[in-house]
Amino acid sequence: VILTDSISCDLDFDTDGKRIGNLNLSFSDNRHAFDTIPIPIAVIKNGIGPTILLTAGNHGDEYEGQVILRRM
Repeated sequence: VILTDSISCDLDFDTDGKRIGNLNLSFSDNRHAFDTIPIPIAVIKNGIGPTILLTAGNHGDEYEGQVILRRM
């Protein structure tokens, strides 16, 4: 199997408005021949202007970053 894209998304990044969806990361290991890892994203666009990327991760059982980002 030849994978041409390792990540895909069906969201429109160019149209104004708010959209929520997933980036789908292609994944394969010894237990799964082919799978995807969904990465949740939100796109909010309102015209031309500055761009910001907000991201959060976790360390162990600390989920404060994701909780705070989702409340923004």
